[in-house]
Amino acid sequence: MITFNELSYRIFNTIKPKISDDESIDILDIQYDIENTRAMLIKQRYSNKFKTSISESLIQHIPKLEIENVNASNLYPDIPSDKVLMKTKLKVPNMIEKTSGVPLIQRISSSTILSKNFTFVTPQQAIYSGNGKFNQNNIFCFIEDGYIYLITKRLINKGIKYMDLYAVFARPTQVFTFLNTNNGTALDNNSPYPLNQDIEMELSSIIIKERIGIESKQPIDDVNDSSDTPKQLK
Repeated sequence: MITFNELSYRIFNTIKPKISDDESIDILDIQYDIENTRAMLIKQRYSNKFKTSISESLIQHIPKLEIENVNASNLYPDIPSDKVLMKTKLKVPNMIEKTSGVPLIQRISSSTILSKNFTFVTPQQAIYSGNGKFNQNNIFCFIEDGYIYLITKRLINKGIKYMDLYAVFARPTQVFTFLNTNNGTALDNNSPYPLNQDIEMELSSIIIKERIGIESKQPIDDVNDSSDTPKQLK
């Protein structure tokens, strides 16, 4: 898997020789373009609500997110008193969402082995979730103000202390920083960047064309007439 620096400098070194000395471009500009274009392309590909399979190469894992119990009556007075409400202690990095508003989550569950996947719902749906005959034991989750909330009817679930999150995040470098700060990792721009080959090629082409239009603007001398006269690309 390519690293963020490798991709950034590959694009930068393609663009830099093709622009005039008066034009200023920095590697940080390219890195900003990469993260924005990546997010745009992924959102386009997964906008279909029926497309549920997410490419493994796009996924990042945040392990052992610490969870705390919260007083539901203070935050969501409409939530029935027989339900337990919990949330992550930390705000999580922004995830890419489908057009429906559902984040691209591959798996979200307790950090314990063989834990069942939580069911993602909206905050409005959370009030009524778990009232059915076959889902009373389930744990439902929703996102509010950057925190992940868990809601369940089973008091035993109140003992959950940590959760794992596998998702597609809007800015992978922010996940690097989050993991370094909270999980003791040492990720940086030379770490593998979550990107598959198709999106890598397309975003590179988009950024280069938007920055300089290299395919349409750069003249080349392909006239075999011993002349230095360039032939303009059409």
